[in-house]
Amino acid sequence: MAIWNFTENDAHGVSIGKTLPAYSEEQKTIYSREAFTAENAAKIPCRQGLGTYKVIFER
Repeated sequence: MAIWNFTENDAHGVSIGKTLPAYSEEQKTIYSREAFTAENAAKIPCRQGLGTYKVIFER
């Protein structure tokens, strides 16, 4: 099991206090398999969706 230790200088989520509508979209990009690390996750470009940022790792 991976244990992640974040500091107060790391990225963190903040609520924008609104409920956003959900619209499904086609998958746009498939990334190559890499080690399951915070550093590799940080390299993946993200955009806001429903008030969160989502990165899915398949193991």
